[in-house]
Amino acid sequence: MQAAVSLSDLKHIRVGDQVKLISNDPEGSRTGKISRISEAIDDASQSVGLFIAVRGENLKERMFPEGKIGIGENSEELIAETPRDIVNRNNQVYVVEDSIVRLAPVLPERYSSQTIWVKGLKNGQMVVGKPVDEPLKGTKVTTSIQ
Repeated sequence: MQAAVSLSDLKHIRVGDQVKLISNDPEGSRTGKISRISEAIDDASQSVGLFIAVRGENLKERMFPEGKIGIGENSEELIAETPRDIVNRNNQVYVVEDSIVRLAPVLPERYSSQTIWVKGLKNGQMVVGKPVDEPLKGTKVTTSIQ
């Protein structure tokens, strides 16, 4: 499968990164891996082609699944997508470690209308996913995964 990625996102993507492909027709998701990154830049879109190796029943040429790339999974620094409103003006987010809430610094890498891609979080680290009006630092919490 071939996809395109913007030049600004290319610095976060490597051969071997996982891609989650989601399709409504046929419904379901599949996982692929980036097998090659094009050396050429598309003049019109200023994007670069990615080639994704994926297998699965009901996959056909010319389908348009939505894809999410596991950015940073093969690198030393994880890049995570977070809601914009949970990152404070000091570039920190509330995280839970050993049942205690604390502030953790993050480094914004990319912005979209609703989210920010940040560096600085650890793989599997629990982040408070909603904006906080009052300080939580030091609060003891229990968590439930939904």
